[in-house]
Amino acid sequence: MNEEKRKLIRGTFCILQDTLGRYLMRYEPKGINANCWKFPGGSFEFLSQLGRIERGVECAIRETAEETGIIPINPFLKAIITFDNHARIFPGKTEVADFDYEGHFYATREYSGEFKEIGPAPDSYRQGWFSYEALQSMPMHEGDRAILQRIHSSDFREQIEGVIVHEGSRLVLADF
Repeated sequence: MNEEKRKLIRGTFCILQDTLGRYLMRYEPKGINANCWKFPGGSFEFLSQLGRIERGVECAIRETAEETGIIPINPFLKAIITFDNHARIFPGKTEVADFDYEGHFYATREYSGEFKEIGPAPDSYRQGWFSYEALQSMPMHEGDRAILQRIHSSDFREQIEGVIVHEGSRLVLADF
């Protein structure tokens, strides 16, 4: 693929931590995140009523509420991570990804709402609160695991910027 014509997709993730220090995670049964746990989140949307693309914090709140029923309160920008996918092949795919991804990670320990119970069928979305230790044995993309490790080992308010690079399906760089 011509590198000059690569797409850049922007989206958000929300890092929610409860009073026990557990993280809210979501299991994805299909798509590029198939069979992996990740932070809730998704892509920026166009707000037709306002005539603009939503801001990152708006996207993080909306996506988390839609997916989990939990509404983040006062999330702050924790990290911006660029996923350089020019040589990445996602699980279940045979071709190199045709896009790069800029993930804006928002974090908070404050939230409201009622948690949506979904699942438990193996082919459905699942979600729950998990300790960092429990997440170590759960299926996750290597880059996402590196991000979780960096976030967990940092001061909660510390801002992070970094890049994730894969060759094929193998993580070759997690630079924060």
